[in-house]
Amino acid sequence: IIIICIISIGILFTAILTLKNYHLERLTSQLKSNALLVSRIIKPYLIKGDPSSIDYQCKILGKEITTRVTILDKKGTVLGDSKEDPNKMENYTNNSEIKQALTKKIGVNLRHSNIFKIDCIYLATPIIENDQVIGVTLLSLPLNEVKAKITHVYNIIILGILLVSSIALGVSFLVIKMINKPLQDMSSLVKAIKNGNLTKKTKIYSRDEINKLADIFNQMAKELKAKIQTITEDRDKIEAILTNIAEGVIAIDENERLILFNPTCEKIFGFSKSKVIGKYFWEVIRNNELNNLFGEVIEKGETKKCEITLFLPQERTFEVHISSLKRKEGLGGIIAVLHDITDLKNQEKMRIEFVANVSHELRTPLTSIKGFVETLKDGAIDDPKINRKFLSIIEKHTERLNNLINDLLQLSQIEFKETKMELQKTNLKELVEEVLFDL
Repeated sequence: IIIICIISIGILFTAILTLKNYHLERLTSQLKSNALLVSRIIKPYLIKGDPSSIDYQCKILGKEITTRVTILDKKGTVLGDSKEDPNKMENYTNNSEIKQALTKKIGVNLRHSNIFKIDCIYLATPIIENDQVIGVTLLSLPLNEVKAKITHVYNIIILGILLVSSIALGVSFLVIKMINKPLQDMSSLVKAIKNGNLTKKTKIYSRDEINKLADIFNQMAKELKAKIQTITEDRDKIEAILTNIAEGVIAIDENERLILFNPTCEKIFGFSKSKVIGKYFWEVIRNNELNNLFGEVIEKGETKKCEITLFLPQERTFEVHISSLKRKEGLGGIIAVLHDITDLKNQEKMRIEFVANVSHELRTPLTSIKGFVETLKDGAIDDPKINRKFLSIIEKHTERLNNLINDLLQLSQIEFKETKMELQKTNLKELVEEVLFDL
């Protein structure tokens, strides 16, 4: 038992350390990608020396990547921050990650944040122009997500240790009892003879019988281990599916209490699983339409499908499927799956706007062509100078229509991944003058 406990504790600490390192590496990689993106966006404003635009961009970017963004100049002075007023912030030169960034390296540091009131990971990357560091991009994220996942794994491992220890204790007791039983019987017989009881008999255990009992016990332990392993694997598979699935999954028992709340639901509703399991669903889900649907399915056992919009913690649109969980005894609760269709809705809106814009772009040259044709028909065709000029304009607008149609075909090919985009340099001055002339 002691050896099992020592091994279990070793596995526990190894798993926690490995999990922590994995999540820190994943967060660092994510921060590096975001830092490079932020640096590319901020660099033009930094070159211009426009701190107000830098601070404005920081606040926009911070919301988009859900990360605190801070921009510093090469002296460590804060030029922009997504959370605070840069004019009230102290100089960051003494921070180790900033020192590394100022030497053209990527700096990473873990320390306590006075803003988040929790341990955070900080990553600083240099902003370089002409092989010189002109500023630093500093990103920071709280480590509460990493700690939550480590705590979850810690609880699972502790449960496993307790289970294995309990089984080991029971097995030890049975083995000791089987080994000591013949000796106890012999001792009882000796005491009976000593007290004058000559009629007492005891069952003599042969080595074969002990082996048979050992074989039975070994088979029982093997079957028990196999069943536990099967249960554990099934539980891990279900947990892995629910953890990694993109849809939110909610299960409610017949008493209207939450019994399942996967990680996607935690993000959708802004509540952690540990705080909502066991509560009534209407205490957690602040949406009357969704709560009414849950109530109807619990009451009638029907399947429901609808679209709803949740406004907190952020506005998102979901396609919701709600089904009843039926048992032999009757209704056992309901399960709901929430599929995020916000992006699909946004794409649909963009397509509508795109069609409107294309219609406008097509209407402009067509109107011009029609006007010049009518002018030519009214007599201008007899004037060689005018008709040539008008025909040239009509030809130009026709070419514009042709270009628009080609652009639409290219956009269609890009959307269906039939072609690759090629970036080319464009003279913006000529492009603007051409558009103004067409107007």
